[in-house]
Amino acid sequence: MPNPSKTTLGRRAFLLASSAGALSAASTTFGKIRTAVYGIGHGHARGKVQTIREMSQFELTGISEPDKNEP
Repeated sequence: MPNPSKTTLGRRAFLLASSAGALSAASTTFGKIRTAVYGIGHGHARGKVQTIREMSQFELTGISEPDKNEP
């Protein structure tokens, strides 16, 4: 069985390339992709929100954190 780390196009590179193509096509055809972030209380949230705000293909429409006091 071939070693996946030795392939010409690794999993991460493939996902990056295919995502970039899909985002480019969607934003050209339909305009900006409207998105919201649910769950901003963890360490990676700030970076994700900042990245979305910097990408011209996206429009950040909302941020939400679940209420831990709700049943």
